[in-house]
Amino acid sequence: MCARLWGLTAPDSKAHRRRTKAPAFELADKLGLSRPKATVLRQHLGIDTDSDCSHTFTFGTQKHPRFSDNAFVRMRDSLNGGIDMDAIWASHSTGKRKMPRPHCNQKGCKAQVAAS
Repeated sequence: MCARLWGLTAPDSKAHRRRTKAPAFELADKLGLSRPKATVLRQHLGIDTDSDCSHTFTFGTQKHPRFSDNAFVRMRDSLNGGIDMDAIWASHSTGKRKMPRPHCNQKGCKAQVAAS
C-alpha cells in the first residue's frame, strides 16, 4: 500500500531500496573525498547512468538518488588502481573557466563517450 501511495511500483519498493541505499554524500565520506570530487568521479565512471549502481526514487516532486555497494566498489577500486584524481577534476569539474577543459586521458572515462 505504501509503495502505491508514494508512486513506487512493487518491484521498486523494498528490494530496490535495499540494493540502492547510500546517498551521494555517504559515498564521498566513505571514500574520503570531498563531495564535489566524488561527483566528478561518479561522472567519470558513469555511475549515475548505470542502473546497477544507482537509482533515483521519486516521491511526488522530490527526487532522491541512491547508490548501491557496486558504486562504492567501482569508485574505491578506481582510486586504488592509480587513477589521477587531479586530472579527472581538471577534465570534468564544473565552474567558471577561461580556458577549455583538457581531454580526459584517464582509463575508464564514460563521460567522454556520453558527450560524443
